[in-house]
Amino acid sequence: IEPWVDKYKPKTQSDLVIHKKKIEEVERWLKDHIFQNQPRQGGSILVLTGPPGCGKSATVEILAKDLGIQIQEWINPVSLDFKKYEDFQVAFNHGKILKCSLLHC
Repeated sequence: IEPWVDKYKPKTQSDLVIHKKKIEEVERWLKDHIFQNQPRQGGSILVLTGPPGCGKSATVEILAKDLGIQIQEWINPVSLDFKKYEDFQVAFNHGKILKCSLLHC
């Protein structure tokens, strides 16, 4: 028996219950950072924030499939609580990550 969440998860962009502008932002970021001619030193990270079930993973999975991109999901229990974007940026800058994009759904 297939789990309910897998059986009914979105399969196409039109299945996503996310504002079209947000989907376009993620798609633009993926295209700008994945298909660039010269990779950036240090790489790039896209961080999607939002409550559980709002479609963060589904959006990336669907867009990656549409664009022919293989993705690697990093799941790490985080004990840090970032209340403001600036706090998050400081933490990443401390780790010397040169490019970090944050989108909230």
